[in-house]
Amino acid sequence: MLNKIIMRLSLLTLLISTTISTNAQNSIQYDLVGTIKLIDNSMITYKLSFEEFKDGTIKGKSITDFSGEHRTESRLEGHIDREANTITFSEKSNIHTKSELPSGDFCYVHVYNAKMKIKKEQSIIQGHFYSRYEDGSKCIEGDVYLVGDEMFLEKMKGLTKKKMLPSKQKKIIKELVTKSEENMERTILTEGQALTVRALNDDIMIRLWDDEHIDGDRISVYRDDKLILNKYAVKRAQKQLLIPIVKDSTVIRIVATNEGRIPPNSAKFEILNSNIQVPITIRLNEGKEAKFIVVKD
Repeated sequence: MLNKIIMRLSLLTLLISTTISTNAQNSIQYDLVGTIKLIDNSMITYKLSFEEFKDGTIKGKSITDFSGEHRTESRLEGHIDREANTITFSEKSNIHTKSELPSGDFCYVHVYNAKMKIKKEQSIIQGHFYSRYEDGSKCIEGDVYLVGDEMFLEKMKGLTKKKMLPSKQKKIIKELVTKSEENMERTILTEGQALTVRALNDDIMIRLWDDEHIDGDRISVYRDDKLILNKYAVKRAQKQLLIPIVKDSTVIRIVATNEGRIPPNSAKFEILNSNIQVPITIRLNEGKEAKFIVVKD
């Protein structure tokens, strides 16, 4: 019971972080992390990354369940009303997902006039959300809560130094911090998992490399069961594969042909298509595989 309480409390506090920056185009970039809470009180991790333009419109993406089996990144649009201090946004379509659900079963989040408070480098978004299926019919609803500043993850790491906290709980929090930080930035695929990606063009570029230990990991890559890269030794320098997408659905299989000196076999991937970049980490034991399912939009 104590473990469950600690995990829940650390999840609630850890997943609250905000970064705000201004770029050269006079727009403001927001990165907020928190939770959406359903009517049955279950909670799902949620991240927003969007750009606010001069006229108040926003464009960006959301990541739902970023540490879970249904991690899904979606395109969003909306606007901020500075006078009323509110934000409205809607998820428009999926960019990629680990979920095996059919596209018609996805619920897209819609938030109308949620309270938004900005103070220095702190930001709060709090309000109710509704969601709808692809056909417009109603889905689930609940509350969205995003709040915090850049120091929250560091404060959570500081908990591991508290003398009163049992070492077992410190370890849980430390592992949770590490896992959440990584999963907020990229999709993690392991044995048997798949990532479904929408392709906007007639080809995709796949980059692969290893930015950790160069320990002799080798992988093979297949496009619809046709071998296109055989027992390639993953290096620090990026390898690029241009892959044509000629069918409605193309399957790219990544197979670990060995395990290097430091198991498991691991590599970084990036899928590029139009202006979309999808960062991925794959970790596999020898002989196991993961795959990308590229769906032509």
